[in-house]
Amino acid sequence: MAKDRREDAAVSGLIKVVREKFLPHSPGMTVQSLLTPEERDQVLEGKLKAFDREGHEIGLQGALSPGWEVILRQTERA
Repeated sequence: MAKDRREDAAVSGLIKVVREKFLPHSPGMTVQSLLTPEERDQVLEGKLKAFDREGHEIGLQGALSPGWEVILRQTERA
């Protein structure tokens, strides 16, 4: 039986899906426009990375389309 996507997310270390809220899409919207200043700083410092729902890493300037999910994941610590 297939696992629920939320269960998979918890197992793989995902920390949040854009605060679990739906935000209205605007033309020209980027990943950076969705993040809080603290989240943006953590991405710039390399503490967080942003991914789409397919698991592809996306940068802060990545353009978004309606219906996209942005997933933030903590980076591995050595």
